[in-house]
Amino acid sequence: MCFNDWLLFQVREQNLSQSDLAKKSKLSRQAISNYFNGRIPNEAALKKLAHALHLSNEIIFRAAGLLPPKPAANEISEQAEYIINNYRYPETKERALSYLEFLRIEEEKGEYRVSPARRPANAESG
Repeated sequence: MCFNDWLLFQVREQNLSQSDLAKKSKLSRQAISNYFNGRIPNEAALKKLAHALHLSNEIIFRAAGLLPPKPAANEISEQAEYIINNYRYPETKERALSYLEFLRIEEEKGEYRVSPARRPANAESG
């Protein structure tokens, strides 16, 4: 997927407009427009976009083609780690980790099922 398509997907997922992204990233609307039209941001702009989109720098650098791709499962792990690490209080980090563990246990017991509509395309059926 091209960076501009990836960026459009991220913006739509977060219900943002180009103006919203410009404000959140502290980049000009012209720069954002250029990125949607195929221009690849420089390292500083990528970091601002990552922060605005609540993504790790590594994920956005991969999307821009500056780092080699990783399997989707690793990208999900990176994003979970990024989210947990950005909680301010250790207690919140512990609660997030406990919730993930709770979901893992439920899934092992067969009590947690992802509906087919929400299951990733590459997930095993179960």
